[in-house]
Amino acid sequence: MAIISLLLSAKKITPLLPKLFISDARLNHNRRRLQLNVDGFIDPKTVDLRPAIERRQEVSQELILPNVLFIGTQKAGSTSIFKWLFSAGVCAARRSDDDMSPLKETSFFLPNIRPAGEVQQYAELFQHCTSYDYIVDADPSHIVHPGGVYEFYQRAGYDALSRLKIIVSLREPVSRELSLYNHHVACVLAGEEKSNNPQNWSWCNHVVRRGELLSFEEYANSRLKKWLSEYPNRISLSIYADYLKEWMSLFHRDQILVLSYDEIMEDSSMVQWRIRQFLGGEFPGELPHSNHRAYEGKVERASLEARRALEPFFYEKNSELYRLLDENPGPWMEQRPFRRFRDFG
Repeated sequence: MAIISLLLSAKKITPLLPKLFISDARLNHNRRRLQLNVDGFIDPKTVDLRPAIERRQEVSQELILPNVLFIGTQKAGSTSIFKWLFSAGVCAARRSDDDMSPLKETSFFLPNIRPAGEVQQYAELFQHCTSYDYIVDADPSHIVHPGGVYEFYQRAGYDALSRLKIIVSLREPVSRELSLYNHHVACVLAGEEKSNNPQNWSWCNHVVRRGELLSFEEYANSRLKKWLSEYPNRISLSIYADYLKEWMSLFHRDQILVLSYDEIMEDSSMVQWRIRQFLGGEFPGELPHSNHRAYEGKVERASLEARRALEPFFYEKNSELYRLLDENPGPWMEQRPFRRFRDFG
């Protein structure tokens, strides 16, 4: 008789279960499950999930979070794309209440700069974006923190997670390292970072040894080779395959648009078309050339010596990247197959 009563009770409450599960699933990937065991039965009639669901809905509705993340990589066109989108009406964080200029990079997910805190703390950076359809955070350092980004947006709610669009631009690794080297040299020559921003000075100072600037060949052989052999994933953002594998394991592949820096340089209008189709919006204007820091003696192209020092570290990873993208196709507007890297210096 006890078993019959149990079955009848379960039959009576069955119509209620799908509604509860669907509502909860829209707020969190981890669905709550009713448990049956030999010791007893958790009757859903006595467990009211609605108040908790409603509270989470209220929090989700109040928060204004980016629905577009440009995750990198550094020196691969992120500044140009950000400037274009911002000029076309996309909202971004502000530097401060007193400085209304857009903040391209929030650094929110960098543990050593600003630990990924509560959802509200991040949302406060974008509270002025309430009337915008598109809100962007274009921090290239995001590429190394897929787990932190996923966990954060999961806490924010299912809608925030499922609506998120992720864009990444990839550049031939040695050329990217050369561009970053030039950026560091320009930073040191400007002399402004040391007093105004000690953290940036420490970052730029990698190209200095005993008070003298290293040539790119010296930098490649004495610094980069050592770092790449000992800490490849901690040092270089050019190990794309490792990072993208993790992003693809956490986010639906259709949420990630992979762009080629080579295409940005050769056919920027096509890149703009891909982004417009991916985001589903009309963004007027042209892609500006940006972030060119000129100085006397700037190295325009990696020498053969530098390439021989660095390419062995990237060759296998580049091949792995091509296979990863071929075997895991993305949204329909993405370039396919992903074009093999060219040397732009």
